[in-house]
Amino acid sequence: MGLEDFKRTVTKNAIVKVISIILIFRPIKSQNDLGKYILLLGIAQAAGSFTLWPYIKSSVYFISLNELNPFRHFYQALQLFIPTITTQVYLVVNRLMLGQMSTQASVGEFDYADKIVKLVLSVVTATGTVMLSHVANSYAKGKIHSVRKSLYNSFDFVTSIAMPMMFGLMAISKQFAPWFLGKQYIETGSLIFLESPAIIFIAWSSVIGNQYLTPVGKVKEFTLSVTAGAITNIIANLFLIAMFNAYGSAVATVISELITTLVQLYFIRNTISRRKLLYSSLYYFIDGCNNVPYCSLL
Repeated sequence: MGLEDFKRTVTKNAIVKVISIILIFRPIKSQNDLGKYILLLGIAQAAGSFTLWPYIKSSVYFISLNELNPFRHFYQALQLFIPTITTQVYLVVNRLMLGQMSTQASVGEFDYADKIVKLVLSVVTATGTVMLSHVANSYAKGKIHSVRKSLYNSFDFVTSIAMPMMFGLMAISKQFAPWFLGKQYIETGSLIFLESPAIIFIAWSSVIGNQYLTPVGKVKEFTLSVTAGAITNIIANLFLIAMFNAYGSAVATVISELITTLVQLYFIRNTISRRKLLYSSLYYFIDGCNNVPYCSLL
């Protein structure tokens, strides 16, 4: 990925995933096959990693032990680790707090809603993986104008995808949930509807945080934005879950992602034109809104 050779990684992932799905549906027949299922997932993950080794022969070479300096990048790696683990922690805290303050049924309904929303997001946030190395390379060469241009273009592209995905998911949520998950998950449709706005906020923060703040060395600002979102999420959950159960957790998720995005927009105020960044979003919002009941009345 650092060499921007995505063809090999994408091809490898696609082949491994398809083979994994086929293997899972063949031997996995009942709950008693849980051990086989875990084993298959582990083998698939390991096999996917090993398939990349033949490609690195021309890029990686052995050096003497005297040249090794394994802790050279430890501090920088730790800086990147903190926002990653912070994000994972508050995703888990969401479910823990809901389980403690509500019912297990509510946890299940919210968990499915959250997974479906995040599944849609994977299409949007994939651009972050592609653009990270490209922006970092341009910044290292001192091409600041190229970095800003890439940010504007990426932000517009991501918004053009995230906005219709958000409204599209909102439009079908009430019918999709019971059809896909079963009639017992009717409430999940409403949770998907409420959590869908998080798609656009996560998409924006992915562009600003992963494609700009991180490559240009502003990891501290990125960490602060994620931490602000995590703290907001916990506080919002305390109040909203008590009043609205799973619905409160869905709203708290949206609020926390909004705060993360707003903090990042604040940090780039002196280097990036926020007006130019958000200019086209209004048009995408108007077009997407027409597909959602009640929203079109606006």
